[in-house]
Amino acid sequence: MRWRAWDDATVIYDPISGDTHRIDKPSGAMLRALSEQGAMETARLRARVDPSGDEAHFLAVAGLLLDLDVLEQA
Repeated sequence: MRWRAWDDATVIYDPISGDTHRIDKPSGAMLRALSEQGAMETARLRARVDPSGDEAHFLAVAGLLLDLDVLEQA
């Protein structure tokens, strides 16, 4: 996978499938952390993905982490 991040978005290119995906920055940070580290507990992922103090980014990351917490409990 190849990654490119800007202030508000991340683009991921998969050379095997030829697919390109544009996702928001928080999702990109989480996917990158997971791709580099493999499976991890939500708490460890939370520590790895720093929201950098931007409120909108923080809220997006918090929402994604809540979703992951729910999935982890199932």
